[in-house]
Amino acid sequence: NASRPDCWVAVQLPFEQDIKWYTFPPLANPAKPDTQPTREQEAAFEELVTAWDLGAAGPGGREVGAPEATPNPLLPRFWEAVARRAMDEASEIAPGESDPLVSWVMEPKPGPLAAAENARKRAAELCKTQDLSITVTPVAAKRFRSAFGGDADEGEQAAADTSGADNQAGAGAGGAADDGQRVTHVGKATPVEDFNSLCDQPEKVDAAMSEMVGVVRELLGEGSYDSVARCLGALRAAGARLGQPGPFNDLLQELVRTCAAPSSHLPFLARLAA
Repeated sequence: NASRPDCWVAVQLPFEQDIKWYTFPPLANPAKPDTQPTREQEAAFEELVTAWDLGAAGPGGREVGAPEATPNPLLPRFWEAVARRAMDEASEIAPGESDPLVSWVMEPKPGPLAAAENARKRAAELCKTQDLSITVTPVAAKRFRSAFGGDADEGEQAAADTSGADNQAGAGAGGAADDGQRVTHVGKATPVEDFNSLCDQPEKVDAAMSEMVGVVRELLGEGSYDSVARCLGALRAAGARLGQPGPFNDLLQELVRTCAAPSSHLPFLARLAA
């Protein structure tokens, strides 16, 4: 719409009514192999999901979400309430006593629960969980705001810090690529090459994307529109390949806001739109 531009990279999701034919993309992320479940864990959860099948949960094998229930207008409202509850624990779900079908859907199903007990225990044994308390320090919060459209002064300082570190590395920013050394930062001299090299190192993907965002801001401020366009192309391609569209989408929206405001970057905005 007019207030929010379309993103060029997105994780596609279907409309809630269209999931029967939809094939979801794989969850595997080659950039973060340590976050993927083991084969044993996958098998345990597959067993758990199968055990909780509601296709024949009631007396006589009555299906919970049978096709004849689809026209009932109370059911869409019920599922919308369930979706809101998933996002907000304080959201209430109507009891549904006035409609037998809604009551049937909401009632716990003792059959599947009992049948799935062994699968539930196995999944719990394979996937130990614990509560984590995350503390965001002022330094970390400042870096986050600088990387993703925070205060202008902080963003400029972060860009200056990045540039200074790159210049100290030698041969301008990213000079290590020219010397045959291992690239450690994304610099302005060879940003695309540095960025692609870092993206081949899974543990440095997040840092590479953050640094590329800072380099794009610097290059835009200098009016190096050709370099900005090349950097955006590399960031977009990496986001699509690695399943991390967030940095590119956020930066794209930031650039639209920045270039649309009274500034000298209107030509670049026209180039983006083209």
